[in-house]
Amino acid sequence: MGPYAVGTQKALKFWRERISFQFGASSASRLRQGRGDGEESMAEEQTSFTASESRLAKVRRKLRRTLLVAIVIGAAVILRVSMYLEYDSVPSVEQVAAATSPQTEAATENMILAEIPANPSHFTTQPAMGVFADGGGGYTSAQCAAALDANASTYMYNGHPINEETVPENQQPHSPGSPADGITSPVNQTKPNAAQLAYYRSDGYRSSEMDPPYMWMKLVDGQYTGTTEMIIRWAACKWGTDEDMIRAQATAEHGTWIQWNAGGDERKAIHQCRAGSNPDHDSTNLWGHLISNSCYQSWSIWQTKVVYSSPDVGAWTTWPAINESTAFAADYRYASQRSCMNGNQSGFFNDKGQGAAYLVDVANARSTPNGESPHRFWNPVTAAYATNLEYVAFACMGSHYSGNWMDSEARTYLSTVLSHWKKKDWLPK
Repeated sequence: MGPYAVGTQKALKFWRERISFQFGASSASRLRQGRGDGEESMAEEQTSFTASESRLAKVRRKLRRTLLVAIVIGAAVILRVSMYLEYDSVPSVEQVAAATSPQTEAATENMILAEIPANPSHFTTQPAMGVFADGGGGYTSAQCAAALDANASTYMYNGHPINEETVPENQQPHSPGSPADGITSPVNQTKPNAAQLAYYRSDGYRSSEMDPPYMWMKLVDGQYTGTTEMIIRWAACKWGTDEDMIRAQATAEHGTWIQWNAGGDERKAIHQCRAGSNPDHDSTNLWGHLISNSCYQSWSIWQTKVVYSSPDVGAWTTWPAINESTAFAADYRYASQRSCMNGNQSGFFNDKGQGAAYLVDVANARSTPNGESPHRFWNPVTAAYATNLEYVAFACMGSHYSGNWMDSEARTYLSTVLSHWKKKDWLPK
């Protein structure tokens, strides 16, 4: 019980006692006075006095009730005013509304719990709450691997166990990677080695274009192997992303889902093919790789931009792991998605004059994830206007393509991705 409730009870008890004492004394005095007057003529008007006494008793009872109500109300008002003077920690309307918001309660019910389900049927997009809140810690590669591998032989996807490969090229050995690091193992069976992970960390994660302290990007390690479908579900588990969104984006970006040497975005100027200003970063030089007198800037099934025209921009520290390991490629892409959805890309969008709009949308997705977005963006997958959470997830996915927050190019790209998602036209793969 709070201090206000305790104080109110004590005050009401006090006033009741005062009222009972004072009103009782006054009534007894008036009664004695009435009886004294009546005794002088009692023998002559006994019957008349009895009737008058009865009427007086009724009046006294009515008056007592009226006075009691008035005094108690007055006491409560005085007490309430005094409490506001004494305490300055009264919760605001906004605090109360936030604490009792039905959208917040619904989001809490729908979010993934700290313990991954033993037999997850479908991973869906999660709000920035619980384990996926900044500071929530996230899931490790090992946690999601354990949850998925436990039932890989019995979990059915599109009529077959998920541990049966549907993209055979991803399970075939290949020529040594670039640079010639000797890695020839199938991309789905390759984890980044220690040297590649050290290179990924070498610029302090700045090339990720996320805001410090890069909490989600630090968790990228690509430490998983399996079929292409298992890797997709593993990434969905780790980053709180709908697994069909991952499939749809892979289909839009690289329809075959073949990971090895999946280059895109050809450029013909040498300065557009190199990244990293440190002389030790010569490995991120894609000029002439797979194609003469040019390069591919984007790599993997999800076409992450490894280099831009600027030598210090792009996910250049992901090379060559992003080409040689499907798990690392998925891990990096959807760590970026989670970072964006949590508001960790404000610096990037501020530079484009879109930072304020970005943060408002992120705040809406965090506070009322299941509420309808004010942008009224149509979601063909659900045949309804997008929720705040869906809108932010879509906008972050669109920025992967356009580099902007829900501009026309992002919307055009999203129409393609969402069309694949609705049709599930990656099936069978």
